[in-house]
Amino acid sequence: MVMQPQMACKQIKSQEFYSLHQHFLLDDLEI
Repeated sequence: MVMQPQMACKQIKSQEFYSLHQHFLLDDLEI
């Protein structure tokens, strides 16, 4: 299964965004 570079890049970006979003949620919970 070969993934196209564009798709892989998009997946990584969305994963980073999700990680950031989760981090912000955790910060909100702490406050």
